[in-house]
This record gives sequence, C-alpha cells and structure tokens, in this order.
Amino acid sequence: MKQLALDIGLPTGPSLSRFYAGRNTPVVSHLQNWVNNGFGAATRSPVPTYLWGASGSGKTHLLKAVREMLREQGVQVGWMDASTGFPPEFDERWSAVVMDDVHQYTPMQQARAFNWFVNAINPPSGSPCWILSAGDAPPAAMEVRDDLRSRLGWGHVFQLHVPNEEERREVLKTSSSGAGDAQRGRGGLHAQAFLARLGQPDAVAGHAGRVCASQQARHHHPIAQNHAGDGVSGGMNTHLLATVFAFYWIETRMSLAAQRPRLALFDLDHTLIPMDSDHGWGEFAIAMGWCDRTEFGRRNDEFFAHYQAGTLNVQDYVRFATEAIVQRGEQAAVAAHERFMQTVIHPAIKPQAVALVQSHLRAGDVVVITSATNEFVTRPIAAAFGVEHLLSTELERGADGWFTGEVKGLPNMREGKVTRMDAWLAARGLSWDTVESTFYSDSMNDVPLLERVNHPVATNPEPRLRALAQERGWRVLDLFTENT
Repeated sequence: MKQLALDIGLPTGPSLSRFYAGRNTPVVSHLQNWVNNGFGAATRSPVPTYLWGASGSGKTHLLKAVREMLREQGVQVGWMDASTGFPPEFDERWSAVVMDDVHQYTPMQQARAFNWFVNAINPPSGSPCWILSAGDAPPAAMEVRDDLRSRLGWGHVFQLHVPNEEERREVLKTSSSGAGDAQRGRGGLHAQAFLARLGQPDAVAGHAGRVCASQQARHHHPIAQNHAGDGVSGGMNTHLLATVFAFYWIETRMSLAAQRPRLALFDLDHTLIPMDSDHGWGEFAIAMGWCDRTEFGRRNDEFFAHYQAGTLNVQDYVRFATEAIVQRGEQAAVAAHERFMQTVIHPAIKPQAVALVQSHLRAGDVVVITSATNEFVTRPIAAAFGVEHLLSTELERGADGWFTGEVKGLPNMREGKVTRMDAWLAARGLSWDTVESTFYSDSMNDVPLLERVNHPVATNPEPRLRALAQERGWRVLDLFTENT
C-alpha cells in the first residue's frame, strides 16, 4: 500500500492561537488581552498573574507563548525556569518578568525570584512591569520561602485544567477530519499538530499510540501491516491510525463514564481558616492606626456577636467595616491588604485545609468559596487557596471605580447564599438537579445552603450546628483538630 505525501506545513513554537483552551478559556483570554492591547498601554495593570496546574495542563506552553509574543513587540522580557542555573540580576530594561516551574526552584532561584518580584513591582526607575509565573499548586500550597509564596498570590490566580476526555475527543475528532481532508487532496494538518494544541500533547498522543499498538497486536490490522512493510516514513498514517483508535476508545469511555458535574462549596471563616477574616481585618485596621481602637473595637465586637447569633444587619455592618478603606482610597487599601495577607492570613492557613480543597480540585470538582464577608477582604484569600470561583458580599463602586461603602445586590448570607448559588448555577446552564453538590460550613447561618446540597458537611461546627448535624445524620468534620 502506497502512502500519500502530505504537505503538513506545521508551525513551530508555542503560541496562544494554537493552544486548545477548552475549560482554560478565561486564562487564555486574560493572557491575550494582556499581550494584544499594546504593551505599556495606560489601561494595562501591572498586577501579577500566577497560573497553576498539574503536569500536562499547558503552563510552560502558555508562558513561552507570551514571552515570544512580547518579544515580537520589541519588549524585553526576563525569563527564569528550573533549568536556569544562574538567573541574572533584575534588568531595568525589562518590561515583563516570566517565571516557570516555581515549585522546582532551588533556594538560590527562590531568592532571585523574590528579588525580581520586588524590583518589578517597585522598580528603581520607570513603570512597574508585569509578572507572569507558574507552578504546580495554588500559592498557599507552594513549598517555597514565605515571602515568595505570599507574592505569588498577590494578583490574578488561575487554575489550569488538564484536558478531560471530552476535550481530547474534540481535538482528536478535528485531527481525524483534517487528516481525511489531506487524503482527499485538500491539504490539512498532521494529527500531532492538533494534539499539540492541548499544550502538553504527550499524554494524548502517547495514549493514542498505545491504543494503536495494542490494536495492531490484537487484530493484525492490514493497514498497519502494509505501512510497516513499505519502508517509507509512516508519520502521517501512524498518527492517523492512532487517532482513529484513540477516538474510538474515548467515545466508548465517554459513554460509560457520563455523570453529573460535581460541585464543592466552602464557607471561608472558621471553615477553611480558623478565624473570622472580616473581624481580623478590623483588628488589623486598628493596629495600623486607621481607626480609634476603643470605639472601633467595641462596635466590631458587637457586630461579630450579632453575626454569631444570626441577627447581623449586613448593610449596617458593611458601611462600618469599609469606612476606613473608602476614606483611604484604593492604593493605600490594596497595599494594606497585602500586608494583612502576609502577616495574618497566610500564617493562619492550615495544611489540612489546603489539602481538602486540593483533593476536590484534583478530582475535577468545580470549587466555589461562598462567604458572607465582603469581596475586598475575601478575594485575595480565595486566590491563595487557588480557587477562582468566589461568591461573597459584593460592594458598590462609585464613579471613580472605588468602593462607596454600600452593598451591591443581595448580601451573600443565610438564605442569600442559596439565592446567589441559584443564580450562579443558572448562569452556567446548571441547576441543583443537574449537579452533585457538597457544602462545608461551620455556622448555623449556613443551614439553608447545607439543607440544599446533596452532601452537607458540618465543618469545625459551632455547638448548635454540631447538634443539628448529629440529629440529621450529616457528616461532621473537625478539620483543625490535631492529626486531622
């Protein structure tokens, strides 16, 4: 059997356009917006971006693609990965810093990465430059020096997902279609090119090859035998055959493994962290001298007691709690929150809480943190856990883009958590009937949502919730007890 000579015309090098986005579309869109809007534009923020995900999710592909696109614009970029034995000093000519495989850095590389962070955000001269970095875990779980770990979680944090079977099937389907076009004389791409769009094609292509080899051994496929005997390079036909068998295998697996999406919901305060973040921010504001200690402390304690009793007026509390940041302005408030994360939140995050969130993320569950605390306090904390979906009490913004002290929409508390989750699901074409849901919470305020999910978990529960959970047969998880 003769093989067809194909003009595969493969482009070389990583690019955002050849990256199969799938569930990672928000990440790719963020990077494209950053790169394509014209580097140095006034509308561009130098807020750092951190990508994390397992091997095969495409981190290195994306970072290299961004680096090359910036270089094509004439932008000088600092690059470091785990193979950079002697990373250079920060160069003031750089307009961007890109750091890959941060989880593999040696102590010397970690020290250099921290130095790059400091100089990129607060350069000796000129404007701050962008920082794009990547690792295999969310910032809170990174086993690196504390000052570097806290900075990885300062800005935008995105989880990258390894392509699932449905996404791989789509790529393979497109691949086999393109190969068929080529054999009909209309050109087309090599199957491997489509697989490469996943960012890390080895897992897909390798599996396809194993399926192909297995089928050849079992069935002595005549096409495979003829190709092997031709003595001609069998690149296209081998990949095409692998694609056909892999497509068949994934189709079968997909039909057998169909199941409802899994949703893992977490309260934040006293559930994932052993403290109340809103109350902690108030104490931090007092320590900074932003508020009168006696008066603010008294009112803060009163509101906290109302929250524990389930009688909190959220509108009144938010006006009180945000008064200082409204008056101080965005720049001062954001800088203060960064110190709050470093000195208060990061030391409070427990390994067992990170491990619990990670177990759901690695299982492919959609993870959402849903908290009554306002978005200013909670969003960086969610990012530190590597959770991109956050439902919190949202704050109204004025004409200047900064908070006014008023609540925007429905407070995310008690029955409001259920209503907000209803809307969140509906916006994604889902409902409670189409997902398998779990919710972890410590508070009686969250009973409405605990009653709504398939699997309620009373986590570090207050006494009343513990009694209710035992009465109803709900799972009880004491996450912060010793040896948990």
